[in-house]
Amino acid sequence: MIQTVLGPIPAAELSVTLPHEHFFCGSTAANLAEPPDPRDRALAKQPVSLEIRDWLEYNWHCNRDNLVLNDEATAIAEALRYRQAGGRSIIDPTSGGIGRNPQGLARISKQTGLHIVTGCGYYVEATHPPAVAKMTPAQITDEIVDQFANGLDGTGIKPGVIGEVGCSWPLTATEEKSLRASAKAQKILGAAMEIHPGKHPDALAQIVKILQTTEVDMRRVILCHVDRTLQDVRKLVELLKTGCTVEYDLFSRETTGNYYRSVGITMLSDAQRLDHLRAFIDAGFLKQLLISHDVSFKHQLHKYGGQGYDHILVNTIPWMRQRGFTQAEIDALMIHNSRRMFDLPE
Repeated sequence: MIQTVLGPIPAAELSVTLPHEHFFCGSTAANLAEPPDPRDRALAKQPVSLEIRDWLEYNWHCNRDNLVLNDEATAIAEALRYRQAGGRSIIDPTSGGIGRNPQGLARISKQTGLHIVTGCGYYVEATHPPAVAKMTPAQITDEIVDQFANGLDGTGIKPGVIGEVGCSWPLTATEEKSLRASAKAQKILGAAMEIHPGKHPDALAQIVKILQTTEVDMRRVILCHVDRTLQDVRKLVELLKTGCTVEYDLFSRETTGNYYRSVGITMLSDAQRLDHLRAFIDAGFLKQLLISHDVSFKHQLHKYGGQGYDHILVNTIPWMRQRGFTQAEIDALMIHNSRRMFDLPE
């Protein structure tokens, strides 16, 4: 079964799925920075609007308002566009400290008819509630296990995925504690675990090396944001051989803006993402691939000139067909891999 914010459903009902999106999210503690050009500081203080959409494309991390998703009516409107395009389910792995809103997700689910799965655990250290620093690994594990049993934040709404578990580069001691504790919870629960890696090509290998010292089931480990982290297909194949799943979850993000340049990242285009997926499929790893958008910021929404939650369905899948992806391959990426990954043991 799949644990949604409205309760469990049979796994077979998890049809077309985006495995990594956010409806409510606040990432100012992790991402907010001064504009690189002092002349842009006034823009950084403006509310998000179409008038500054071009500037946000390159400076999305400099505008405080852009880094907060908290408008339920807008979330419902954007979710409905995905629903109308054929989407049926969304995994929202918003973890503790970055604006998780289980009750809001339940209302979105009721209004749109989407199956929504929420997450638990902790994001990067900059966003941790103060108590996390003093928690032992066992306490973090016990908290996650309790949330799966009894619900989040006193709401009774249960998570269906661990994460996204936040890791920085370099990995901090507290983040490693959280990662190991989450892996222990994964072993106990049998749930999938989504991991946010640090922004360095070696971050994924470091995470996998740590996880291999635990009892985690690597078949339930999802390495997120691969398309901005490690772009060497051969190295990614070595990671796939450990049994983990890699997630290309930045579809529609093609601009290498100031944020990515500052950390040495060249953002892939959607065409390059499809090239990578083709290479992995041809190498026999179709069942270990997931794709999504990781909508986290206002400028990604249709309301503000972005591509929204429906970009893959509206724009990418038709292109995949033109490029020779079979329907069976598309169904694996959009339905079967998520259904298998997020199916909880009884």
